[in-house]
Amino acid sequence: MFYILLRKEKPNIMSKNKAVMRLTKSIVSLVICLSIVASSLLFDFGLGFGFSNAASDVGLSLRFEEELIQAGDIISVQIVASNMPNIITFGPIEVLFDSSICEFMSCKVSDELFSRFAVAAEVGVSGDVVNITGADEVSETAILENNMTNNAASSEVQEDFVEFVDPSYRSDSEVTICTLSFRVKLNVPEGSNVAFRLGNTVGFVDSNLDILNAYSDQVVLNVPVSEGLSNDATLANIRLAGTTLTPVFETGVFEYETIVGRDVTSVDVTAIPSNAGATVVISGNEDLVYGENIVTIDTMSHDGSTMHQYRVFVTRQETMAQESIVLVDAFGVNYSFVALPSSYTLPSGFRQTTYSFDNQEVLGFTREGVASVLLYLYDGVTSPAFYFYNPTTNTVMLYDYDNTVVRQSRILTVVNVPDNVAIPEGYEPTTITHQDLELNAFKNEDGDIIIYLKDELGDARFYAYDDEIDNFFEFRVEDKTVETFYKILFNVVLLVALLEGLMIVIIVLVLLKMQKDRINPRPRRV
Repeated sequence: MFYILLRKEKPNIMSKNKAVMRLTKSIVSLVICLSIVASSLLFDFGLGFGFSNAASDVGLSLRFEEELIQAGDIISVQIVASNMPNIITFGPIEVLFDSSICEFMSCKVSDELFSRFAVAAEVGVSGDVVNITGADEVSETAILENNMTNNAASSEVQEDFVEFVDPSYRSDSEVTICTLSFRVKLNVPEGSNVAFRLGNTVGFVDSNLDILNAYSDQVVLNVPVSEGLSNDATLANIRLAGTTLTPVFETGVFEYETIVGRDVTSVDVTAIPSNAGATVVISGNEDLVYGENIVTIDTMSHDGSTMHQYRVFVTRQETMAQESIVLVDAFGVNYSFVALPSSYTLPSGFRQTTYSFDNQEVLGFTREGVASVLLYLYDGVTSPAFYFYNPTTNTVMLYDYDNTVVRQSRILTVVNVPDNVAIPEGYEPTTITHQDLELNAFKNEDGDIIIYLKDELGDARFYAYDDEIDNFFEFRVEDKTVETFYKILFNVVLLVALLEGLMIVIIVLVLLKMQKDRINPRPRRV
């Protein structure tokens, strides 16, 4: 009988164990589901990790066009990229050369990138390497400002979100970044090889602020120096101090023109021969008369077999006023056009041109990507000076050499912070150096820098300054609302998960206790 009763009791115990196991599994499954939902919410609210497609690599190579090189010649070496996947900054790119055979002369950004990129080249300390850096100023500023806006935006304004269109330059085919000019020294023995090679190629950053892998083919360009003296009598460039030539200089163009002020009696002329052994004679650049003058540049090749003559027609203005033209801005202020002084300093990238104003041609300076024209004007009160004129808004702004920042797409001037504008908390006065200009700014204890600037439309605001990339972008006070919300949400989810875990432990212990009491019941008192 006892055996029979025991046999009957055992299935009940096993059945109850299975029930406990099923209940436990159900609870664990519920917790897992809740955790998955919580994780999904975290990702939806921006707390998850972001994933992006791997950026494309950039292959770099060196190329040259010259087939015949002689001592004293200029070699043009191109840096070519296999593609440009939305690059906003690059460099330094190292170009190695033998400084005993040639010397670095200049770097010229390619026509493909000229309107967007600022490219700089600097000879290294060792003297046998050129470091090239570049930045897409327009896109860089727009992307940084967009990133700051997105970081400060809250989830409550998603309905007003406008998709950001990437303005950066992209090309899936080959792009010439820049052309480097080197001069072969005159004492180089015949048969010598002029060698160039790419060194480190770093700093390629795309519009997602991802660092791309840039590699080079490591091929050494060997340019043999031919025997004999050069018969090249052409010029590589002509420069007149304080003015620019029309048209833009080209080796095969032999006539140019320019305009100088009435107080200019002579011009400094720099004529660079294509071959260092060529003879250059300049005449007609002194004792300028009113009206037209002809500056001649006579050249003869190193071997004496070839001669050329370049001519520059220099017009010295007879009056201070340019045909008595008057500019009236949007505020009713009158400005007269006056002749340029004998020497002046222009912002980087501005080139002399003729500007059409009221159907009349006046002298001005323009830069690709900048809406304003730089004009030399007289307001009738202060001394004549350069002003930025915006034809769209008909506004005029004085060009202050010591306080004006010219970017690819905007003109910004440092101004005093008005009394009714509060300086953000934690920022103290300081100074920064930007493009050889010392500017008044503000800095906090974290090293963040802001500066109060006025644009060419007259709008003034604080701009953030990134000293690593030497750039400005609109400053916005950091909004901690979203960050605080994320932290609270995370803590709530964490607390819920801990409570769920505690509940599981308690339920399992209770069930086990109940099961134990059923198997080993306590004896009842009689």
